[in-house]
Amino acid sequence: MLIIFLASCTERTPRDYALLTMEVKDPKVDSLQVKVIGQPTKILTRNERGIFSDTVRFEKENEGLMVLFGNNDFTFLYLQKDKEVRVEVPNDDYTNLTFSQDLVKENELLNEALTSATTYREGLKEEVDVEKGTASAKEYLDIFKDKIAKTQADSLYKINANKVVKNYARVLITNPIKNRVRSYRMEEGDLAKGKPAPKFIDLENYKGGKTSLDDLKGKYVYIDIWATWCVFCKKEIPHLKKIEEKYHGKNIEFVSISYDAKSTYQKWRDMVKEKELGGIQLYANMDKSFTKAFAVRGYPTFILIDPQGKIVSADAPRPSNPELVKLLDSIL
Repeated sequence: MLIIFLASCTERTPRDYALLTMEVKDPKVDSLQVKVIGQPTKILTRNERGIFSDTVRFEKENEGLMVLFGNNDFTFLYLQKDKEVRVEVPNDDYTNLTFSQDLVKENELLNEALTSATTYREGLKEEVDVEKGTASAKEYLDIFKDKIAKTQADSLYKINANKVVKNYARVLITNPIKNRVRSYRMEEGDLAKGKPAPKFIDLENYKGGKTSLDDLKGKYVYIDIWATWCVFCKKEIPHLKKIEEKYHGKNIEFVSISYDAKSTYQKWRDMVKEKELGGIQLYANMDKSFTKAFAVRGYPTFILIDPQGKIVSADAPRPSNPELVKLLDSIL
C-alpha cells in the first residue's frame, strides 16, 4: 500500500499550457515577438542563460498555432498543451530551424513549408505575371497538402498545417507578384498619376439613394476603402474626422466605401450612426469591381481623384500620415 501511495504522489499534473524555448545564435537579436492568433503580441527577451522562453496558452478555437516574429521574418510554430517545443535559430532567418523535445516532426514539416515557399518566392523575384504566380502557388499547395495528409499527426495538427501552407502560398508566393504588378500600374500603367480613374457606380448611400463617382465630378475625391471588421481601418477613423473638419468647405469630398459582407451590413449602418461618421458613406455590397480596378491589396486603402476624374494617387497617404495634409494643402 505504501508503494502505491508514493507512486501516486509522484504523478505529474498535466500542464494547461505549452512551453516554448528558443536559442537564437545571432547575438544581435535581443528580442522576439510571439503571437497566438486572437491574442495580444508578447515580447520575449533573452534570460540570463541567453535563452528566449515563455509559456503559451491558447483559446480553445485557436489551439495549436503560434506566430513567431523576428526583425525581418516570421514563421508559424505548432504547440499543444502539456508539450514543450525547443527551437534552435541559427540567425534571424527562420528557414532551416532545428527542433527538439516535443512535436519535432510536426514543426519540421511546417518549417520545410516555409523554406519551400521562400524558394518559390525567390524563383519568381522579377515576375510580374499574376497567372504564373498563381500556378506556382497551386503547385506548392498541392505538394504540401499531400505531405500533410500523409503525416501521422492528429487532426488538429493537419487542420492547422493546412492553414499555414495556405498563408505561405498567399503571403510569400502570390502577394509579392501582385504587389509588383500594382506598383508597375501605379508608376507607369493605368493607375499612374493623371490617368482616368476607374469608377464606382450606383453604390448604396447611407443617407439614401445611390451614388456614383461621376456624381462627384468637379471636386477632389478622397476615398477610404474599409470594412467594420478591419482593426486598422477603425484606427484611422479619428484621424479621418480631423481631416474632414480641417478641409470642410474646400473643394473636396470624403467618401468611405464599406466592403462589409451582407452578414455585417447592419453592423456597418450601426457603426456609421454610433461613431457619427462623416463624409459620404457608401456600401459596396461586396461588389469588388472598383477595388479590382484599383488593384487594392488590403484594407484600408486610400485613393485621391481630381475634379476631372483623373488619378492623383492610387495609394494616397492615410489620414494618420502627416503627408496627407501636405498633399491636400498643395492642391486645395
